[in-house]
Amino acid sequence: MKALEKINTDFKFIALEVSKQLKDAEKYIAHPDEQLLEAIISRDDFIDNLKGRIEDNCFSVSLTGRGRPLSAEKANSMRAKNIIASNLERIADHAVNLVDQMQYVSERSVLDGFSFKPAFKELKHALSKIDSALENKDINLAMAICQCEYELDDIYTRAFEKIIEGIRSGSMVESRITLLFMMHYLERMGDAMLNVGEAIIFAIIGQKLKVHQYKALEESLATSDLHTTIGDVAFASIWGTRSGCRIGQIKDIRQDNGSQRVIFKKGGLKKLNNERQNIDAWQKIVPGLPPRIMSFQKNGRHATMLVEYLGDATFQNLILNAPDELFKEVFLALQETLLHIWEKTAEKKPVDLAFSRQITARIQDVFSVHPSFKIPQKQIGAVSVFSFNERIKIIRAIDRELSAPFSVFAHGDFNIDNIIYDPKLKRIHFIDLNRSGRTDYVQDISVFLVSNFRQPIFESPLRQRLNTVIRSFYAFAGDFARKQGDTSFEARLALGIARSLITSTRFELNTKFAQNMFLRSMYLLERLSEHRPAPWEKFVLPPDTLIY
Repeated sequence: MKALEKINTDFKFIALEVSKQLKDAEKYIAHPDEQLLEAIISRDDFIDNLKGRIEDNCFSVSLTGRGRPLSAEKANSMRAKNIIASNLERIADHAVNLVDQMQYVSERSVLDGFSFKPAFKELKHALSKIDSALENKDINLAMAICQCEYELDDIYTRAFEKIIEGIRSGSMVESRITLLFMMHYLERMGDAMLNVGEAIIFAIIGQKLKVHQYKALEESLATSDLHTTIGDVAFASIWGTRSGCRIGQIKDIRQDNGSQRVIFKKGGLKKLNNERQNIDAWQKIVPGLPPRIMSFQKNGRHATMLVEYLGDATFQNLILNAPDELFKEVFLALQETLLHIWEKTAEKKPVDLAFSRQITARIQDVFSVHPSFKIPQKQIGAVSVFSFNERIKIIRAIDRELSAPFSVFAHGDFNIDNIIYDPKLKRIHFIDLNRSGRTDYVQDISVFLVSNFRQPIFESPLRQRLNTVIRSFYAFAGDFARKQGDTSFEARLALGIARSLITSTRFELNTKFAQNMFLRSMYLLERLSEHRPAPWEKFVLPPDTLIY
């Protein structure tokens, strides 16, 4: 295919031209020469053109000549080359900026004691490995290219300390500041080379992993009992998560489709350590309910964890795709599991609500997506319409008045995509347990109900199934509350639903549907406000609050 051949040809040329650019920049710093400077500037324009041609051809190649999509391998290679070309062009730009600074070095003696040779050597060494790393799919070479960034960071740090010391002496200050800028351009070349190495890793394994994520995955596999190395696995990112962690699914490619899979997580130490502790707590309450931990590694402020893969049969997938009989089985298993957890973990100790704090923590994100929700105070004749801030004050007051008569150990983020069903063992599993803890069981109930309601599905048969789940689960939870003598259940649930509806709108770009959720939450808050000062045990959740 001609476009692909052009990409490969231009890619080889851009690597060669950048190599020349580095050699000439090093020469110019040692012996400034006007003709050499002109060559560097002229070559930079040619490198810009090469990068532009590579980019144009990469975007133009979407189908092969026979109308069949490119293979994943070729597509990944093409994407990687586009990224690499952009970063090589950036290195060439930094080289021009570097030599341009020489005109501001009024005292050449400031360069005494500073050698640019080690930095240029690292850059040229890394550059020479690019073609071989791509051609041979050599992860070790890719990692060596990434290492260039760390070496240049180290060179820059040492130079920085020496330059600052010289500036403090008060001599040749302007030239020393210029020298600092020059060293900084070299350090930025290292950053670009790191991007090159990570692009090659992407081309090899088919997933975008930062080098620290790759190392973390490698270490996690080495310390697990999976008896595999990173070269033996396929990694697939899970992009739907909002957890802030890098999450992926790993499968051993040496085995058949029945081989064990695991989930890889990398994120903040506090967050992952908390999830690990919660998994341990859940294992003691209901053995087998959470995934097993295969490996846990700490690395400074970050951590990595390998956990058991429990399948793709989430409650969300099942509600949309499972036949009626299977779904009834799943729904019954979920209710039985929750009933067992609530009864086993219940402690007769009142629990204060935190719904107002949860709204306050997320409301700016809501306003960023939907600024029209920030309702100002209005007067319509004799009727006053509360501003949103005034409604928040009402929620805080209701929060203080309501409390759960007992606490349970709850999931904490009980969305329907965090519930998994194993059809073989006929059992429920919970995943993403970072927020688990002792709290009001209404927290999980309200999140579950709203996570069903907010599904962007409006076709009648599927919507009817969602409505059935909402009504049935509400009845199940209400029956449990009555048996426990929980008289303020309905009021707390209304407040929890209002909270979940408001905060969920920050993820909903369908304006009409987001407004629908927001208005329902405002309606519930109005009903709660109007109910006061009557006893909360007399409050009744408006029927069909979440029926669409």
